[in-house]
Amino acid sequence: MNGLSEFAAALRFARRELRGGLSGFRIFVACLALGVAAIAGVNSLSQAVEAALRSDARELAGGDIVVRTTYSPATDDQQAWFEAAGSVAQSIEMRAMAVTPERQTLVEMKAVDAAYPIYGTVELEPAQKLDAALAERDGRWGAAGDPILLQQRGLSPEVIDGGVSGDTTAGGLARIDWLLAEKPTHALVSLGANDALRGLPPEQAYNNLDAMLTKLEQAGVDVLLAGMYAPPNLGADYGRAFADIYKRLAEKHDVPLYPFFLDGVARDPALNQADGIHPNAKGVEIMVERLMPHVVSLLNGAAG
Repeated sequence: MNGLSEFAAALRFARRELRGGLSGFRIFVACLALGVAAIAGVNSLSQAVEAALRSDARELAGGDIVVRTTYSPATDDQQAWFEAAGSVAQSIEMRAMAVTPERQTLVEMKAVDAAYPIYGTVELEPAQKLDAALAERDGRWGAAGDPILLQQRGLSPEVIDGGVSGDTTAGGLARIDWLLAEKPTHALVSLGANDALRGLPPEQAYNNLDAMLTKLEQAGVDVLLAGMYAPPNLGADYGRAFADIYKRLAEKHDVPLYPFFLDGVARDPALNQADGIHPNAKGVEIMVERLMPHVVSLLNGAAG
C-alpha cells in the first residue's frame, strides 16, 4: 500500500506541474501573438504615415525642398542659386515666451515673406488672406496663432451676437443695457442702415448712437464704430447729413471709425441677395476680410 500511495502522490504532483506548465505555455503563446499583432500594427501605421507624408509633403513643407540654416540667413550667392532653380519663399523660426499675468509658455514663432507658401494655402478663422492678417496697422504687425494656444492664454475672444435683423438705432439703444449685462470688453457698433431705409431723421440716429456710445464708454468698453451710407434715392442732402453723424460721433467719443460697413459689397449684384441690399455669403466673406484688420487693431490696442 505504501508503494501505491507514493505512486499516486507522485502522479498527482506530476499532473499539477503539467497543468501549470500548459497554462504558462498558453500565456506565452498569447503574448507572442499580441506582440506579432502589435508589430504588424506599428508597421501598418508607419506605412500609412509615410504614404500621407509623401502625398502631402508639398503642402506640409510649403514647397518641394526645405533648406535650413542656423543663426544666419542664406548668402547672396546661395539666394541667387535658389532663385535660379525655382520659386523661393523665406521664413525665420525662433522660440520665445508667451507671457500673460497668469502664466508663461514656450512657443515657436515663424515669420514668413509674401511668397509663402509656394504650395498649399494658409486657412485662417475667421476666413481672411494671410497677408491681410499679418499686415502692419497702427505701428503693430499682425500675427496668426494656434487656437488652442490662444485659448490657454485667454486671448481667444468670445463673440456675443447682439445684432437683430431689421433693427434701428432706437432698438439698439433699448437693448444696450441687456448687452452690457454680459460684461463685454469690446464692441462693434454698426447701426443706422434701417433708420436710413425708413427715412428717419439723421439727428435722431445720432442721438441714439450717442447715448449708446456714452453707456459703453461708462462701462469701460472699447468700441469700433462702423458707419453706413444712406440710399441715394433719399437725396444728396440727406446722404451727406447721414454720413456725417458717424464722423461726429467718432470725434466726440474718440473711437476708431470704419467709414462704411458694406464697403466693397454695396451695389454689386454678385455680392448681394436678390433684394440688392443684403449681402450674400460671398459678400459677407468680403465684409469680414475688410473689417477684420480693424477689429484686430481694436483688440491689440486694448491689449497694449
